Formats: sequence, structure tokens, C-alpha cells
Amino acid sequence: MNTVVLATELGRALKDNWVLALVFSLILIMVGVLVGYIVGNTSLRSKVTTNIDNLEREKMIQQAVLDSVGLGIVVYDEHEAIYANETMFKLPSFLRDGLPNSLEGFLETFDKDNQLKSNYILSCENGVNTIRVNYTADRHIYEIKIIKRKADENDRFFPGIELSIVIVDDITEIKDDERRQKDLAANVSHELKTPLTSINTSVFSILKSGEDGNMPNREDLMLWAQRIQVNSVRMQDIVNDFLVLSQCSHTNVMSIFDLYEVANNAIANVAEYPGRAKVTIQTPEKGTYPLIYGNPKLIMRTIINLLTNAIKYIDYDGKNVPDTIHVSIVTIDDRIGVQVEDNGRGIPAKDIEHLFERFYRVDNSGSREVGGTGIGLAIAKEIADMHDGAISVTSTLNAGSTFTLSLPTGKTVFDGVYADAKAGIISEKPNCRAAAYFLGLQECEAARSMGYTDLNDIIAEYEGKAETDVIGRDKALIALLKAYGDERFEDLEEELFYVDDFGDGEGFDEEYPEEQMPSEPQAEDPMQAMAGVDSFDVMEEATGAYIANAEVEAAKLAEAEKARLVTDSRAIEEEKARKLAEEAALLEQQRAQEEELLRQQEELEQEEARRLAKEEARKILTQPVVQRSVTATEPVKNVAQINKENKEKAIIHPTSAGKRYNKTEKPDEETAVKSSLKQVLDDSKPVRPE
Repeated sequence: MNTVVLATELGRALKDNWVLALVFSLILIMVGVLVGYIVGNTSLRSKVTTNIDNLEREKMIQQAVLDSVGLGIVVYDEHEAIYANETMFKLPSFLRDGLPNSLEGFLETFDKDNQLKSNYILSCENGVNTIRVNYTADRHIYEIKIIKRKADENDRFFPGIELSIVIVDDITEIKDDERRQKDLAANVSHELKTPLTSINTSVFSILKSGEDGNMPNREDLMLWAQRIQVNSVRMQDIVNDFLVLSQCSHTNVMSIFDLYEVANNAIANVAEYPGRAKVTIQTPEKGTYPLIYGNPKLIMRTIINLLTNAIKYIDYDGKNVPDTIHVSIVTIDDRIGVQVEDNGRGIPAKDIEHLFERFYRVDNSGSREVGGTGIGLAIAKEIADMHDGAISVTSTLNAGSTFTLSLPTGKTVFDGVYADAKAGIISEKPNCRAAAYFLGLQECEAARSMGYTDLNDIIAEYEGKAETDVIGRDKALIALLKAYGDERFEDLEEELFYVDDFGDGEGFDEEYPEEQMPSEPQAEDPMQAMAGVDSFDVMEEATGAYIANAEVEAAKLAEAEKARLVTDSRAIEEEKARKLAEEAALLEQQRAQEEELLRQQEELEQEEARRLAKEEARKILTQPVVQRSVTATEPVKNVAQINKENKEKAIIHPTSAGKRYNKTEKPDEETAVKSSLKQVLDDSKPVRPE
């Protein structure tokens, strides 16, 4: 109420005093301007801040991308370097004296046996915008690429200025791979040429002896046959090494297996190897070993490689002990290993550190005599790395060598995968990634069989991901592994890695003597019940009852089996009939669709033919008639003659030969062939003159 009275009094005062009203109006205007300024300034400041934040964000993203691509990038203008990413300064042995300040300095610094500066000058003269050269620094090979780019004339910062973008890429591994490929081709051709030459020589000797009429004796034949066998095995080893080498570069199928069985299979595979008969191989001690998750074929190939090397290099001059190879399996904490120990010539200490390099062969080991490509142990190391394992060697000259291949147990791999999944990641190691997907499959099957309904949605999401969607599958797999739970995961591991401690039955009696063996309650056997009966009649009665019961049970089983077979047969027949009916319905549907398509095609063709005929008739009927002018030499015609001529002009295309469409080419034929134009005219109504 007071506010209303105050407003009323203020209105009267302003009405009576115009000066006060003017001052009050100016105050209101100034307050409005001030409020507008504050609001506008706040809005503008907020917009500017947002734009600056967006620009900073984009700059950070671009900087992060440029720093993470693995390429050194420098941008030069006409005078100096205006940008360089962090990778440029991290390239090993590249910027020894710092980054040159100008492009001229860069060209002079890195012009080293690659004609960088001359190539740049020639490219500028010829209008080429990209230059590529290689630069070597301390065993590192770099590719230097310079791209010339002229900025737009309307560019805010570099209007019309020519920029030089320098990109440096470390291609050492690429060049090493190229060198290895060349070495591989050279080694293959060389290693295969030697055994092939020996085989061809032996075959030629046998054939030559047969042509001369003097058949070779048994000793010569055995010698040549032995040469052929040895060189054939040598070629087979070469081929196997390269096949395994190619398999190592691809994803391999992994599973759970027993290292003891794999080791014994490897020993069996070298039974026919040349020189095997002279060597005694001691097999691993039989026992219960932890299971492994990996590729059993590659592991067996590694053990075979170690065994064949031991056989080839086990003999040496002055050796006075029997040739022996001992294969054993050892378990240490969470790893299991297989050892191949021989008493051969050994390996010099200077060669051990290079022994697992590709194409490296010990010079004084006689490798040229026994053959080999020098990649067998390199392949073994790659297989060990693929399984997150290791391979090592200890050796003494003329005292033998011991190679050890150690691998993580399957439980260790699965525990690591589960721990990574709970942390939200899946390791990129080949065996860990394969184990993660293996566990995902096992958990899906276990959840269905055990009735874990709380995982249904997660399983459906995981199985619904396409194989090409790697990121999506990994996220769904991580969610599945995390949701499975520790307790259920331990139960799954226990089931997957269960090992029967009794093995094949040996040692069972020692574990449980006969008087202490566990027993289960069994149904009373009528034959055992009558063992203590003395009366013959009672025994005969019991025997008859036993036989009768057995016959009844057999009849019941036979009847049940017969009913089951009938039911199964009926179900099979019904399924076949259903499939035949579905196929017949599908064929009928396809036939109806084909007929409908043919009918529509025919209608379209007929419609097109009618349209073309009408179009032809319309063109002819609408052609203009040119009137002939009467010349001075022509006689003057009367009205009757003019009417007669006009009547004749109504005939379409009068010719002296008559109507062409009513006659054939041969006058004596009676058949009249009508053209499409005549057909259209016959079907239409006649035009009557007015």
C-alpha cells in the first residue's frame, strides 16, 4: 500500500515539475544503458571465452596428434623455422647439433651422401613439390621428405608465403625387413641348391652305372641312398623352418595342452632323423604337470628343432662317451619349462649372444657340413616371445649344451587376463589376447549351462558384436569378464585346468591300498546273495528268479529302445517332410515371381510397340502438304477438275506403283503383308470430310 502511495505521489510531482521529470527520465535512461552494457559485456566475454577455449582445445588436439604420429615435423618459412613437434627432438642421433634455424641450414646439415641440397634445387627448378632422400645416423636410417606448399593470398598469417614442411621418418625397421627378405631369398636358394646338387649327383651315378651295364654293388647303392636320404631330410628341415617362420607372423589357434605329451610327441617325431639311431634320448620323467595355454604345434616344433640341433652337433673329434640327450620338464613358481641337454661339441662363448639371431651360424661348429639355414633358433625365440615365454642356453666347449624353453602356466595367463579385464584393458600380447577371447567363449558356455541369468544381457551384447568391430568387442568382453565374478572365475579355472592325479591308473594301489580304497554302496546282487545258501532248491529258485528278472529288464530296455527309435525315426521323417514342403513352397514362390516378371515384361513390350506405331502414324499424318503453284503453261482447270484433284490428294502418299503395303515383292503371290502403319489406320475410325 505504501508503495502504491509513493508511486502516486511521485507521479504527481513529476507531472507538476517538468524539470524533475526530465532528470528522472535521464536517470532511467542511464540506468538502462548501464544494465545493457553490463549484460552485453558479460555475454560477449562469455562468448569470447568459449571461442578461446575451443581454439585452445583444437590446438591441444592437433598438437597431440602431431606429437603421437611418430614422425618428426618441422615447418620453415622464407627465413626461419616456425614450428617443430616434440617427436623431431626425440629421433635417436638425428639432431646432434640442434635444429637448424633455416631451411638452408637444414639442407646443408643433412646433405650427406644423399644429394639432398641438389635434389631440392633441381625440384624447385622443375616445379616438383616433394623431395625424398634417406639419411643414415648411427645405424638408424631416416627418410627425409620435404613438401613445398604456398599459402593462400588471403591467408591471415602467411599471405602468399611459400612454406617448406620437413617430415622425418625412422625407417630402420623397414630397411631391416627388406634386408632380411633379401637374405632369406639368398639363403633359400643357397641352402636348397646344395642338397639338390648332392641328390642329382647320386641319382646320376646310379643311372650312369646302369647304362654301362655294370650294376653297382650293394655298398655303392647304400652310400648313394644314404646321401639322398640325408639331403632330403636337410631340404625338409629347411622347408619346415620357413613354414614355421611364416606361421609366426600370423594369428595362431591356441588351446590348453599338456607339455609332457607335446615333449614326447616331439621325441617320437625325430625317430627317423639321420643319426638318431646312434643317440640315446632320455624322455621326461612321468608325472603331473601344470597345463599350458598356447599353440601346441609351434611348441612341439620348437622342441623338435632343439632335438635335431642336438643330434646334428652331438659328435666331435676325440669324444669318448656315448651320445646322450636328456629331455626334462621343470616347474618353477608360475612357469613351466622343458630342457634339452646334450653332451655334444658345445658353443663358443662369443657366439652365444648372437645364437638366436636370424641367419646366424656358428663358424667353427661344422654347420656347413650338417646344413642348416640359421633361422631355427630365431624361430624358437619368436615362438617363445609369442607365448610370453623365454628361451636360453648354457654351453661349454666339448661338454655339451642345455637349452631351456620356459613358458607361463595356463592359470598364470588366465589370471593375468582376468586382472587386466578388471582394470579395464586387454593386453596386446598374442597369447593374452587369444586367452581373453577363449575365456569369453568359455564363460558364455558356462553361464548357459549353469544358469547364470544375470549375465544374459552382457552375453547377448558381446555375441552381437561383429568381429570387425575390435574396439566394441573388447569393451563387451571386458564387461563380461568383470561381471563373471571372482568365485565363478575360480570355479571355471579349476574345471579348465583339472588334471587327474592318478594318470593312467598307475600308482592307484599305492595311493589307496586295497583295504583302504574308498567304496560306494552298491545294489545287492542276487548271485552274491545266494553264495551262502546250502540248499540246491533254494539256489535253483534264486537262479530262476534272477534270470526272470534279467529277462524282464532286458525286454523293458528293448521296448524302450524300440519306442525311442520309432520316435526318432518319426521325428526325422517329419523334419524331412517339413523341409521338402518349405523347399517346394519356395520354388513355387520363385516360379510365380518369374511368371509375373515375364508377364510384366511382355506388357511393357506390347505397350512400347503400340506407342511406336502410333508415333509413326502421327508423324505421317501431320506432315505438311505442299501446294503446287499454277504455271503459265498449265491450262486453266474448271471446278470439276479441281474437286477431282483435291479428292486424290486425300490419299496418303499416292504412287504409281499402287499401295505398297497391300502387295508383296512378288506380284504372283496372293499373301498380303500389312505394315504397322496400315494396322493402325485400319484400327482407327475413318475421317469424313465436312
